[in-house]
Amino acid sequence: MTTVTPFPTQGAHLRVFDGDRDLDTEGCVENAMSSIGQVREIRPCVIPTELPSHDFLVRQYAAAAKHRRDQLNRMPPMIDGFDLYGIVLGETEEAFHGGLYDWSLCDDGSLAVMCGCAEARGLVAAFTATLLLASFRSHVCYPHSSSEMVSRLNQSLWIGSTGDQFARLWYGNFCPQSGDVRFSVSGPAQMLVVRGGELRWIVERDSTVLGIDPDAHFSTRQLHLAHGEDLIVLTTQSGALSCDQMNLIDSVVQRSQGSSSAELIGKITDVLYSSSGAAEAQDSSVVVIHRGLP
Repeated sequence: MTTVTPFPTQGAHLRVFDGDRDLDTEGCVENAMSSIGQVREIRPCVIPTELPSHDFLVRQYAAAAKHRRDQLNRMPPMIDGFDLYGIVLGETEEAFHGGLYDWSLCDDGSLAVMCGCAEARGLVAAFTATLLLASFRSHVCYPHSSSEMVSRLNQSLWIGSTGDQFARLWYGNFCPQSGDVRFSVSGPAQMLVVRGGELRWIVERDSTVLGIDPDAHFSTRQLHLAHGEDLIVLTTQSGALSCDQMNLIDSVVQRSQGSSSAELIGKITDVLYSSSGAAEAQDSSVVVIHRGLP
């Protein structure tokens, strides 16, 4: 059967179909009329005459960005003696971001903490971070080691993406009673252990990022967080911090002895903004964990 589909605009083209074949997709009305004798059915073509307004799109974008931010607004865990705070640099009401952090109390009484960032910008980064947050929350209720947990997050990203989404991640499991921390890292990450006036950096530079190899192996490491000490975890879009940035953070931390985790993290983000610029610092994530005095 041959069908003519008129476009609903003045002086428009006609599209003539013979079964599934499009006989005239580009021709003008006069060319299409040569087949009119074969026409047995006229099928109307409905084309939207109005596109969504700019204001509508802005509202939808803002609502989606707010939902993305709300995913990170988690209450601190109810553990006596622990103060925990996280932040993503560059969070605004107008922009999506790929930074992520989260924590959860496990059934065995330990505390699972994640900090990371997607290796992308905008919507792609937001989708990657949302996938990892969902995967973390679905796996954290099971008794996985830190390396097993990172492996599962890596497999989730590998399966759930199209092969072009990657992320850097730090995952640690804390024992509140002993202060022992077992952690695994995917991609560049930095940790700063603050022990009174002593500062010690632990830097991972060569670990495989998430999303590249579904069978990648991630090693488990361990450190001890004594009473009164802080652990600061940083994952940045630019990879490893420079020596100058580390020195600036050292100075800020030493001058901020006794500050809360929220106050300390604000001063660290100021250093990252001033030393690398807003664009480069965008989407980086920072988590500060403080183990209080007994």
